[in-house]
Amino acid sequence: MLCVNMKSGGELHWEWGMSWIVPGPNQKDVIECVRNFNALRTGQAKKYLFYGRMIKPDPIETCEDSKLVLVRSDGREYITSIILTSKWLAQNGTVAQIVANAGKLPQAVVLTGCSGTLLRVYTPAGDIDYTLELVEDKRRVAFTVPPHSAVSLEWELSE
Repeated sequence: MLCVNMKSGGELHWEWGMSWIVPGPNQKDVIECVRNFNALRTGQAKKYLFYGRMIKPDPIETCEDSKLVLVRSDGREYITSIILTSKWLAQNGTVAQIVANAGKLPQAVVLTGCSGTLLRVYTPAGDIDYTLELVEDKRRVAFTVPPHSAVSLEWELSE
């Protein structure tokens, strides 16, 4: 479920607990992000995100430049990844791992450890290029997550 905070006049804001006087985030960037995430959520990944069950995601590797530094109201820094992921099991037994990038730059990602048959790798704009290799009976999939968008990797699990 996507959620944004809005000030009067419809301007998007950081959070409820922050002063309304503080300038909000770049409106265009947030709107593009929400538009792309919602297109995936209500389109190609709907059977996972609406009707599926969340399961433990496979590990991902990202570049060092994918770190995001957030500054708390008391001045302390909180470092996290600009890349977020979750994995979902659909009612038909297929799984999808969603990898989201809220940043302004494309992000190189490698998903490791998934077994089974990779069916599709796509974004809200359609299928994307990826490389697939087998390492010790586990798949490694390398791909790039576009800025302000998400990638869904759909798998058919091995018996």
